[in-house]
Amino acid sequence: MSEQDYYDVLGVSKNASNEEIKKTYRKLAKQYHPDANQGNKKAEEKFKEISEAYAVLSNNEKRKKYDEVGSAKFSQQYSQEDIFKDSNIEDILNEMGFGAFGNSIFHDFFEDRKNQDYGLDLNLPSHVSISLEEAAKGVKKDISFYRNEEKRKLARISVEIPKGIYSGTNLRIRGQGALGPTGKRGDLYVPVHVNEHHIFERIRDNLYMNTMIKFSQAVLGGKTEIKTLEGKILEMKIPSEIKDNRVFRFKGYGMPILNSADKGDLYVRISIDIPHLNAYEKKSLEELAKKIANKI
Repeated sequence: MSEQDYYDVLGVSKNASNEEIKKTYRKLAKQYHPDANQGNKKAEEKFKEISEAYAVLSNNEKRKKYDEVGSAKFSQQYSQEDIFKDSNIEDILNEMGFGAFGNSIFHDFFEDRKNQDYGLDLNLPSHVSISLEEAAKGVKKDISFYRNEEKRKLARISVEIPKGIYSGTNLRIRGQGALGPTGKRGDLYVPVHVNEHHIFERIRDNLYMNTMIKFSQAVLGGKTEIKTLEGKILEMKIPSEIKDNRVFRFKGYGMPILNSADKGDLYVRISIDIPHLNAYEKKSLEELAKKIANKI
């Protein structure tokens, strides 16, 4: 379906209760179900639209996410399988006397969507690899692929990758999949791979890095500078007598949170650089150690 507002599709307000949404869906399903509209393609498409809208709005978790990000971004993050997972549509249709779910045209619709969604020739690399910096900023990438029904025709499209995206996410591109039985294109799902970084490790929306400080800084304290993923220089104060592997937190300097204005945090782990000492330096250090021990 097009990126319509699910509330408009069902004809309910954004404050509608779960019971009102269910009641409205039952009414519309009775009106547009293909069994009651033999050969009517428009009714069939309408039935698919209201069923998708109901599957989202009847699920509290999906509805909350939909309200937060809107139609376009929601469709990028949720596949058809995700949308209809844990839906009670089968029970509702059975209650209404439309027969077993597995034998209905609605089941055929799901199978049709599966066939349309994955219109890629796996012999051609069809994923998008981006750097951690690109995942932090968002980026546009051009991809090329072969659709199943067009083996000799290379398709090229530009894909908008939102900032904060996770590795393994499938971007949903509407209308770019394979042709279905009705002659309409399904959706294309593009897997996104975020490459590992040589300095930063990403865990969810937080970033982790190591930094080395001098032995003298560890003993006496001082300051050092670190560079964030975005290239900003931060000053880090080092307390005296700091221990190895101490971790400092910089709030809001991690990865952008997908579909949010917030960011995760940056965690910096301290490593102490133990210098190589010559004989004279070792002797001086031993004498200092004795003096310290006598004070304890």
